[in-house]
Amino acid sequence: MISGKTKWLRWGPVLLPAVVVVVQTGCAVPQPPGHGRCSRFVEPSTHTGYWLYLPADHVSRQGQHPEGERWPLVVTFHGLRPYDDANPQIREWQIEADRYNFIIVAPELRTCDTLTIIPPLNNADYPFIKADEQAVLAIMDEVARRTDADPSRVLATSF
Repeated sequence: MISGKTKWLRWGPVLLPAVVVVVQTGCAVPQPPGHGRCSRFVEPSTHTGYWLYLPADHVSRQGQHPEGERWPLVVTFHGLRPYDDANPQIREWQIEADRYNFIIVAPELRTCDTLTIIPPLNNADYPFIKADEQAVLAIMDEVARRTDADPSRVLATSF
């Protein structure tokens, strides 16, 4: 019978590098990229970066929605860095945005970092949470100005 310590000595040198690689590379995005346009911007008033994806129909029709309406907006929030970030989040949604004709925005949140989870993110009045909240609202306003996104048709989703 092999003891727990013996198992670790045997498998540890193999498993430890694998764990390090997974932690350093973050979440894999198995979905293929969409056919629209993905760009990174910085919102000027809060200096917050964000990724914007315009679906294929938006690009090919110069922003005109196929039904003549404004484009619904999906705001997708990433999980904790370094395991997740705004760029993988925007990539996960591209195919669906092409299929269902909506715009996607993925803000680069300041609070979702393994170093800022102390104290816990359970109080909406923390200044750093308020700063992210204001940044997201400013980004949504900018996207509505930059595109024909409909501010009354927004879906917020997160990791």
